[in-house]
Amino acid sequence: MNFYLFIFNFINLSIWLLIKLLPTKFILELIKLSKIKFIKLNLKRKLRYKRFIKKISFKGLFNDKYGTCLSRAITARLFFNFIGMDNNLKLGIIINNKGERVPHAWLEDKNTGEELTIKSGSNEIFIFRINL
Repeated sequence: MNFYLFIFNFINLSIWLLIKLLPTKFILELIKLSKIKFIKLNLKRKLRYKRFIKKISFKGLFNDKYGTCLSRAITARLFFNFIGMDNNLKLGIIINNKGERVPHAWLEDKNTGEELTIKSGSNEIFIFRINL
């Protein structure tokens, strides 16, 4: 588990650095590249890996300090696509307790709508309808 958590956090930090350094045009290309499917698994194994990937994406070591919701969502998307699971990257705006608008990104299962990464603790979230 620690090895996979390390790999997840390493990719998350790498994507976070790319987001900080590269123009938006390249980030959108990175998101499109993250749609590539790698392997096909049977349903039983896919569900087992799905639970495992959700666990490490929620548990990440550097999530609060160095990662962003966008880097976590892209990293989780790479992992879910690796096992052949369809997902949607959602973008939105959260209105926090102070009334500030904060951009947010998360991942949902394409078939069930299940939350694959942390959506929000807030009830007020406005979702952009962008297919990424």
